[in-house]
Amino acid sequence: MAIANFTWNWSPHASALAILAVAIVGLIIWILVVCYYFVGRAADRKDRSFTAFFLIAFFVSPITGAIIVAAIPPSPEMEIAKGRLRACHQCAEAIQLRAKKCPYCGAT
Repeated sequence: MAIANFTWNWSPHASALAILAVAIVGLIIWILVVCYYFVGRAADRKDRSFTAFFLIAFFVSPITGAIIVAAIPPSPEMEIAKGRLRACHQCAEAIQLRAKKCPYCGAT
C-alpha cells in the first residue's frame, strides 16, 4: 500500500484573510450585542422589562425592538414618581395633575 504524499498549499495571504473574516464577524456580533443592550436599557428607563426587550431585540431585530420601545408609553407608576401624574385617592388610578374628577371612578 502506497501512502500518498500530501502537502498543504499554505499561503500567508489565506490565513490573513481568515483572521480578517473572523475579526469582522466578531465586530458585527459585538455591535449587535451593544444594540440589544441599548434597546433593553431604553425599555428599562421607561420602567419596562430590560430582559424582555433585550430578547425581543435579539430574536426579532434591534431596529424593531427600538421602534417598539419608542412607541410604548412610560408606566403610570413612573409618571407618578416623576410628578407628571397623581394617583386618585379613591381608586388609585393615575390621573392628570389638574384633573378635578377621576375619569375611572368619578371621585372628586
